[in-house]
Amino acid sequence: MEIRSIKSTSEKAFPQQQPQYASKLPSPQLTSKETVPPRPLEKRPFPQVLSSSLNLRFPA
Repeated sequence: MEIRSIKSTSEKAFPQQQPQYASKLPSPQLTSKETVPPRPLEKRPFPQVLSSSLNLRFPA
């Protein structure tokens, strides 16, 4: 009986979560498109950090 009740609650929870995810997906997509242009600028410092970390790990 307890297992059946747990399954019924889980099945009820899934349909409620699905519409929430669907409603949240479109908003991140719009924000991701807006953040695409600034990302290249943010990626420029990353190679420097990676190169410095590589130099520390593998000293010439």
